[in-house]
Amino acid sequence: MGLLNQSATNDTIKPLQEYQDNSNEISISNEPPEIIFFDLETTGFGSTAGILQMAAGCNGSYFNKYVTPTTAINSKASEVHGLTSSCGELFYHSKRVETLPLDCVMREFHTFLRSFGKPCLLVARNCNFDKPRLINAMADTGTIPTFQKCIIGFSDTLPIFRSLLNRHTQTSQVDLAKEFLTDVSTDEAHNAIEDVQILEKLVKYFKISDDTFIEKKQSIQAFLLDQDKKKRNARLRATTLGPLHKVISKNICDKLIEASITYDKFIDVFIAKGEPGVIAL
Repeated sequence: MGLLNQSATNDTIKPLQEYQDNSNEISISNEPPEIIFFDLETTGFGSTAGILQMAAGCNGSYFNKYVTPTTAINSKASEVHGLTSSCGELFYHSKRVETLPLDCVMREFHTFLRSFGKPCLLVARNCNFDKPRLINAMADTGTIPTFQKCIIGFSDTLPIFRSLLNRHTQTSQVDLAKEFLTDVSTDEAHNAIEDVQILEKLVKYFKISDDTFIEKKQSIQAFLLDQDKKKRNARLRATTLGPLHKVISKNICDKLIEASITYDKFIDVFIAKGEPGVIAL
């Protein structure tokens, strides 16, 4: 996750609509999408971690921008990606890098995606980490509807590589590169643009087809609906299952909620039929 850009102040940032070019807006259709590999470096590992670097690439065309830090960077995260901050400035291995505010980076990223002239499918390793943080950035900058017009969805290479290599344990991208891309340096791994280029080469090495990514894609809308469902279930776990939600797994709680089983019903069945009755639920 690393980006290079020119500095800009908030008052110079134009509304997204003004920033766009005059070409016709891309519409999501049945046209095969462009596969865009992307990666983020963030301030930490939590769900609300901010983006520090955003990179993407496809067939020799690359996007690489650093984001002006607005919150503290977790020291453990810095150990991974080498990014630190001081007095509002960002440093990569102690060397200052030029940054842009998040909304400006998001506008430039949108322009980059539109430059392909077709819908884009964003692909990342461990997309379950990068996807929600990128969509959070879209939400923070009010650009979800704009990006929905050019992004057909997201896909994750992690389960694909795991299945392809028949490996049940997680193998890092660096390890895969060292094992299969003998002519590729991994010295700058965990810099977003380097990770994008390594991932692109790994996909080409293993001849993973575009259809594989398309079949496993999740759209922005599907992700948002899934997040809403998880939030709803979290509320319901506490309100409908009472003390049960503290002693049984979240997965079982969600299954009980989907089956419209309340705490009172659960207790009634247990009293009437015992453990076999509960299992039958």
